[in-house]
Amino acid sequence: MSSLSDALTAYTICAKAERKSPKTISWVRDAVRYFSDFLGDDHRALNEITAQDLRQFVLALQSSKAYSRHRFTKPQDRSLSAQSIVSYVSAIKSFFSFLEREEIIPQNPMAKVKPPKVVKRVIATFSEAQLQRLFAQPDRTTAEGYRDYALMIVLLDTGARLGEILGLKYSDVDLEQGYLKVIGKGARERYLPMGAKAIKTLLKLLAISCNELAAQNMAGQSKQVFNSARGLSVTSAGDYIRLPHKFYILE
Repeated sequence: MSSLSDALTAYTICAKAERKSPKTISWVRDAVRYFSDFLGDDHRALNEITAQDLRQFVLALQSSKAYSRHRFTKPQDRSLSAQSIVSYVSAIKSFFSFLEREEIIPQNPMAKVKPPKVVKRVIATFSEAQLQRLFAQPDRTTAEGYRDYALMIVLLDTGARLGEILGLKYSDVDLEQGYLKVIGKGARERYLPMGAKAIKTLLKLLAISCNELAAQNMAGQSKQVFNSARGLSVTSAGDYIRLPHKFYILE
């Protein structure tokens, strides 16, 4: 095995066998392909790729535009963020660690490559007035509006990631005990407590007409809590963003 392409196939098979997250596998594959494109048509043998190649790749990323390779978003007039560059470096280093572990290469040339520093920024939080304005925007008299309102309440109450809540099934909700079971990064389960307001909001969600099917599934079948207006499952944040509903903003 001498090419990046062959090695990437081996990584994919091994990662799937180890039940790694599909998103993780996809991200590593995309990053390595990007790195391969950077190296050019005259791809060197695996054992000829060096740490300097990855450092040159980092320099190229630092001068590239944000979303320059995104499938859905147009390139933007700003540089790729340091966090995005770190993600590329981490994925490529992970791939070469796999190659060394499986003895496909004798030594990992990327082991000593340090990712660029990321400036840690304090994330601004919403004020009480901003939250009230945000919660007031969905039309809670409609099925879609109440769904969006309930999503906001549950996210704020539990501190969960959007993807975790969008993947929530009714079999994962214990309203009596007041907790949710979510599947986080790396397919790891965790339990999140809910407050009275979130519990009350989810209870009312069951009564909304577009979620009658979901309410019936409360007794046994595993259906998702947050569905489209047609009762279809929303499996990712991207799916939710593409649904035909209004966006809620704070001015």
